[in-house]
Amino acid sequence: MMMTRRGLSALLLLVATCLALLHAPAAHASEDKVLDVSMPPDYVIASRLKEDDSMVAVVRRSGAIFLLYDATIIGAEFDDPSLREQAAFPGFAIMQCVAYIDRTIERAIQIGLGIGTVPSFLRNQGIPTDVVEISDAVVRQAASYFQYERCDDDEPEECANGKTYVTDGLAFIENAPSTPLYDAFTIDVYTGWNPVAFFVREVLETVRDKWLTPRGVLVLNFVGYIQGEHSVVPKSIYRTLQSLYPHVKAFRELADEVIPDGTNIVFFASKEPFTFNVPTTGEYHDPPARTYYDAVRNFQNWEIFMDLKEESVEVEVSQGLAAEEVSFSSSSPAPVVDPRVQVLTGADHGQEVFQETHRITQEHMRKRVIEQFPDAMWKSLGVPLTKESEAVKAE
Repeated sequence: MMMTRRGLSALLLLVATCLALLHAPAAHASEDKVLDVSMPPDYVIASRLKEDDSMVAVVRRSGAIFLLYDATIIGAEFDDPSLREQAAFPGFAIMQCVAYIDRTIERAIQIGLGIGTVPSFLRNQGIPTDVVEISDAVVRQAASYFQYERCDDDEPEECANGKTYVTDGLAFIENAPSTPLYDAFTIDVYTGWNPVAFFVREVLETVRDKWLTPRGVLVLNFVGYIQGEHSVVPKSIYRTLQSLYPHVKAFRELADEVIPDGTNIVFFASKEPFTFNVPTTGEYHDPPARTYYDAVRNFQNWEIFMDLKEESVEVEVSQGLAAEEVSFSSSSPAPVVDPRVQVLTGADHGQEVFQETHRITQEHMRKRVIEQFPDAMWKSLGVPLTKESEAVKAE
């Protein structure tokens, strides 16, 4: 029997619940058993590439294809070709919505590839999108097993959909063009840890001044906590964006207002006010909860960190970046927030304050991924199931 589009959406709901184990509260992880660790080892390692001390592997399991970077899922899509247009993770669906922002996006770029969920979508929307990825192995796997189109040609006309640069993202940002090139600039560099160096004020200021057009939009993805003491890190990213942009929004990737575990947090920032003209008809009309269509249609209701919003927030003009702290002037009383929330700068990245949060986030997310696959698979890939205590990656 032929499955309807609504039926496919329901299937997505079933599988996405499992795929979202990495990104959703533990209470929801037990609702579906498709990827339960007690199941037989129904997996196929389609490809593995060793790069330095890391393993970049493509694994098929339970109707999905995963791209693993050691013990981190950096991308996934559905085996069923009719479902591949739908992002497997709601956070990625939200990032894709930069295509629906209330202005023309003529060209975009993304730092950090994964499997190419966002850049491939933007290209399909007619937006040429360049990609910067430090790992050649990640690019090779994305181009071979997922829907990513790789083009390295130096002639612009040969890469009409966008060029791929295999290089360090921070170095790429520093080597800025003489004229801003992009209407949308996305940074999504999570590979089991959050490279905070991408989120400091100096780097984001370079993106604003050198890379983005005047009405351009910056998009950031960060894996972290939206509540509790460990939310201080994404809140500091929010505060850093506020020091550069008059208009900042952050969204959780699920409708749940309380998400006790780590999750994708998507930030949008621009010099001008913005909103999103998302689709509202067809599958986007009254979509089932926890589906791709639900995320696209309703994510604007999932805005977070509203306590940090102020009518007017700007860095004191007299204060330079060399200062240890950056303070704010405001036309309205500041809300009461965690005093550790700060503007991140290149001086220390806030690492001393946030070191424990980084460690807890890394260990928690790694454990969640390890539990999704059989021990035998990790052994075959040479990925240890336990980690000895090590310094938290912070740069």
